Amino acid sequence: MNYQKINAEMIDRWVKEGWEWGKPVDHKTFEKARNGDWDVLLTPTVPVPHAWFGALKGKRVLGLASGGGQQMPVLAACGAICTVLDYSDAQLNSERLVSEREGYPIEIVKADMTKPLPFSDETFDLIVHPVSNCYVEAVEPIFSECFRVLKAGGALLAGLDNGINFLFEGDDETHIVNSLPFNPLRNPAQMAQLLQNDDGVQFSHTLNEQLGGQLRAGFRLVDLYEDTNGEGRLHALGIPSFVATRAIKPPQQEARVRAFWRAVLDQDREALPAFFTPDAQIFWHCTNERFTADDFVRVNCDYPGDWDGAIERIEQTESGCVTVVRVYPKGGGASFHVTSFFTFDVDRIARLSEYWADDAAAPDWRIAMRLGRPIHTSNPIHGRQL
Repeated sequence: MNYQKINAEMIDRWVKEGWEWGKPVDHKTFEKARNGDWDVLLTPTVPVPHAWFGALKGKRVLGLASGGGQQMPVLAACGAICTVLDYSDAQLNSERLVSEREGYPIEIVKADMTKPLPFSDETFDLIVHPVSNCYVEAVEPIFSECFRVLKAGGALLAGLDNGINFLFEGDDETHIVNSLPFNPLRNPAQMAQLLQNDDGVQFSHTLNEQLGGQLRAGFRLVDLYEDTNGEGRLHALGIPSFVATRAIKPPQQEARVRAFWRAVLDQDREALPAFFTPDAQIFWHCTNERFTADDFVRVNCDYPGDWDGAIERIEQTESGCVTVVRVYPKGGGASFHVTSFFTFDVDRIARLSEYWADDAAAPDWRIAMRLGRPIHTSNPIHGRQL
């Protein structure tokens, strides 16, 4: 049975009948998004936190099974470069309608997400995947393909059905009638139930399949939230039936950070701007100063002298990393240590918070108290040379 063909034809018909998830956004919604007033749904009612998207301008976004003209137009209005993949002609026509009406480009791809995605490795910065994998039997291959086509540091935002809706038949949420897993390809009674209720061919999936599947594909799960159906008895009782997740393809940050510090110490005016996002902010907390990326490049490159240094420590964090670097003049003299907290947006620095301190001997009062011992008996260049 080609159940994907059945589902594509069913969704085309649903759209013609006024299906909620097939109604494209209007011009007013697009204009509001262009002016910074926007929201996107992955699940029925709870908007996705804006922080999950990062800076959207210039970001390559894939809407996976995201046709319908609801998510992609909003993200395009925010400056994203969008591609949408869906198997429903009606849903893709809605994407085309909005893009032509509002005058933005979008790549529209008709394809089946259960097959290898028709994109090269590391093509996208972000994948937006609203609730849809309940229409496919095996979800883990989809997560593996998402991992492949995402750039290092990119994010997968996914809406997932937690399976509870499949316990019930139709709109009757008072009596449990089905066992799990719900798989109509293996259970003829479940198939008959779906066809009778005009629900297409749907499948329940466990958290092991959906959250564990993302982890096994290589993703790092960094955030999630739950949502309800938005109506009905389960909703009235506050029982979640959906979960949305944000998962990151771990960035290859250590090499990037080492290259950044080399450019800083070389005072490389040409190389440094490429390490930052356009709206990056740099904070020097010890002197109460804040810089744009352009200001930071000027301050660093106009500082007198020739400098070198060594990274003593790099620690990965959820959104970036922390470095401890010893900085010193090539001709000798005073040296400094700087602790730097990096926040990355994909592979570029969106925020850098630094704490600079002069290297010096312990103060006389602590020496007099005979407290503490030297970490080093001389003044070597600690750590690994950059």
